[in-house]
Amino acid sequence: MCPQHVSDPDISIRPVCSGRATEPLTGYERTMWAGGAVFILVVFAVAFVLTPSPSGIGTHEQLGLPRCSFRLLTGLPCPSCGMTTSFAWFVRGEFRRAFACHIGGTLLAAAAALAVPVCLVVAAVGKRGWLRPLGRLAVGVLILVACVSLIQWAIRLWLASPFLGHL
Repeated sequence: MCPQHVSDPDISIRPVCSGRATEPLTGYERTMWAGGAVFILVVFAVAFVLTPSPSGIGTHEQLGLPRCSFRLLTGLPCPSCGMTTSFAWFVRGEFRRAFACHIGGTLLAAAAALAVPVCLVVAAVGKRGWLRPLGRLAVGVLILVACVSLIQWAIRLWLASPFLGHL
């Protein structure tokens, strides 16, 4: 909401109503939204080409990436161990296997899959008014994925603890 006037004369800064929410997206912005959809589809295509690791982790090594440094140093999984494998299972429709590898990764893959048509619709329609709610939703989803990933990591660390048998 944009007030038309401020009742306190001592306030020197007044809100400005630019009407920006009603302006259409620029061609560049629409291209970026379409590009976002293409980027997600490329990530899914790469995930489909990868063979999911039977161990549930390490699928990213097929891309020439190194093994997880945290795991090499500690012998324990890092918060993102299994995320690439979960994407590889997700794009194959193997949702149980995807969840077994990484719950947060599976949620992120699902959110990305839902984002593709949203990005394409925003690019096609070009309405700026959708951006704020979509941005808030995206932040909420990323916070959820981060929290779920950290909780899953904590559980994995607890289950790997040598002290677990003494409880």
